[in-house]
Amino acid sequence: MANTTTTVTVTWGNSRSVLYAGTPLDAYGNIANNSSAYGILQSDLHLPDRTATVITAGEWDEEISRQNGIVISDECKAALSGITFTNKEKSFVSEIDLGKALKGYVKTTDTATKSAAGVVKMAEAVADSEEQSSPTTAEFNSLLAALRTAGTLETPAEPEEPETTEPEPQEP
Repeated sequence: MANTTTTVTVTWGNSRSVLYAGTPLDAYGNIANNSSAYGILQSDLHLPDRTATVITAGEWDEEISRQNGIVISDECKAALSGITFTNKEKSFVSEIDLGKALKGYVKTTDTATKSAAGVVKMAEAVADSEEQSSPTTAEFNSLLAALRTAGTLETPAEPEEPETTEPEPQEP
């Protein structure tokens, strides 16, 4: 399919002296990697040239843009609905590796229960404290136990007991 092109006049500014192929432009020749995009710059444009040829319909190889340091936004692509963007960036992860990595993945929308992890696994219910000023040690320890059981609080290591040595028998 042949591309449909048109020309726009670029107003140079911002100490810029070159626009690279693949740059999205608006109808006034300004860089527009957003919903105001009008077309894709077909080839490099150097100062003092001001007439830019832009593709408004047809196909564009995104690899050309990427090689020039330009990542075309989704908003821009939507505005340029007459252009089919080809050669999408290739993933370095195979579908098989991706499946393995996502096995058991918990979505952030999953609700936690006592038996299944969600964003955070839900702890067992702990009764409210009946104390007016502060919880008792038993109530506090009950809360800590529920959090440890849910996996949201690490269980402390058992303290090491000091080694005891038997006194050596003395000879009379």
